[in-house]
Amino acid sequence: EANKSLRREASQRDNAEREVLRLSQFPEESPDPILRVGLNGTLLMANAPSADLLADWGIAIGEIIPEPYRQLVADVTKSGQPVEVEVLSGIRTFALRFMPSQDRAIAIYGRDVSSRKEAEVRLQHIANHDLLTGLPNRTLFNDRLTQALSHATRNSAGVAVQIVNLDQFNEINTSHGI
Repeated sequence: EANKSLRREASQRDNAEREVLRLSQFPEESPDPILRVGLNGTLLMANAPSADLLADWGIAIGEIIPEPYRQLVADVTKSGQPVEVEVLSGIRTFALRFMPSQDRAIAIYGRDVSSRKEAEVRLQHIANHDLLTGLPNRTLFNDRLTQALSHATRNSAGVAVQIVNLDQFNEINTSHGI
């Protein structure tokens, strides 16, 4: 009976050790940046995909993270609520989520959102420009006119608008358009 109990205990310990090992490898297996920061702003851990961010910040493990991020750590520590920010790092954009944890540290989970940001820029361009000519459309004109009028009102200045009418442009655009 004692041997069974010892074997069961040893088996449970082995299973627990395997689980700890498996969980400790999780950050390294993730394709996204994962960092842990102490409450004082010291970088405690960073996985390999965090390398670009760390190079951009000019720090290594054991060093203090840059000021704007230290302030986010302080805010998350004080509120206990996660905060998400977008950060440009080289040519990539990351969404960084600062999360409080139980062990007096802040976990930072990153996600590369570069593709989404590029799609947003393309959609914004399509919404504000003619597909055929690439010229600004009426929506963009109205937006810029509203901005100019607001600026003129604030600064007691004037605004001039010149309208050019191209004869038969609609027919040309319709026959050669999309």
